[in-house]
Amino acid sequence: MTSGGDDVIDYLVPCALGVDFEGFDDPIDAYRNLGAGENVIPIIKEAVRLFGSENKHPEIEEFQAYCTVEIIKKFKPNLLLTHPSYVDDQRHAGGVFGEKVEHALRETDRWLGMMLDAVKEAGIEDETDFVFLSDHGQINITRAISPNVYLADAGYIKLTPEGEMSDWLAYARSAGASTHVYLKDPANKKLYDGVYKLLSDMAEEGIYGFESVFTRDEMKEKYGLFGDFSFVLETDGYTSFGEWLTRPSVRGYDPSDYRFGKGTHGHRPEKGPKPPFVAKGPSFKSGVVIKEGDIINHAPTLAAALGISLPEAMGRPVYEILK
Repeated sequence: MTSGGDDVIDYLVPCALGVDFEGFDDPIDAYRNLGAGENVIPIIKEAVRLFGSENKHPEIEEFQAYCTVEIIKKFKPNLLLTHPSYVDDQRHAGGVFGEKVEHALRETDRWLGMMLDAVKEAGIEDETDFVFLSDHGQINITRAISPNVYLADAGYIKLTPEGEMSDWLAYARSAGASTHVYLKDPANKKLYDGVYKLLSDMAEEGIYGFESVFTRDEMKEKYGLFGDFSFVLETDGYTSFGEWLTRPSVRGYDPSDYRFGKGTHGHRPEKGPKPPFVAKGPSFKSGVVIKEGDIINHAPTLAAALGISLPEAMGRPVYEILK
């Protein structure tokens, strides 16, 4: 997530995937290539020695926690971000709730405790804000379906005899529990209206995995989601979306792809358990509980806690929780 960010990040431990190590005999050189500075290389070397460099769970979280603790103790940074994703991984693999998820929560609690202890050891506890949050919730799914099969049936995608795409007018790109539909010529009203009617009729029929069709303007106004797509298809609550072109249009679980595991994300925030936002420290009021929030407010709120304004942000600072 932060690879190559060494121009703005002082103590960078980049997220290294398997492909990032290709061509390097020493994994440390791969981290250097992604932007890790010499100031953190000793920390990374020890983390690699202890936990390896393979991007698998929970070793990658142990790696992160170790580096986070050492950076806190050695450098006392004024902003530190870390991204443990063991709960996410276990929910994709086994569903939203269960014994493995509970184990992942306990491990996440342990890693958080290590960071809290490091702040105490560094002597900066009284001046440190802690924010514990997630970027999304998850829901259980039972199947995956590809709208592209039906777009091809309707003539909006042309296939070769081998089932490869030779041309297209409309194409669906998966976002997990939703999918974004792109038009080759969004200004073509006949094409726009035809695809919209097809998708709306499919949603009304209720068997194609999506319960709603939103236009780009509707998504931007309601959820702050925007891009070059024309429509967004929202899951029926138990279906995830793929991008393949030929039948079978419906497939089962595929744990090798996070979109097709037993739990996934990408759905509207009204569905499923909500991601948390917990904050404690000198910038935050104590005992304030807000039932619901908007994820686009996170960045302006944290910026305000740092004394920074983000006037171009879509969200707003949640002053109700700030001192």
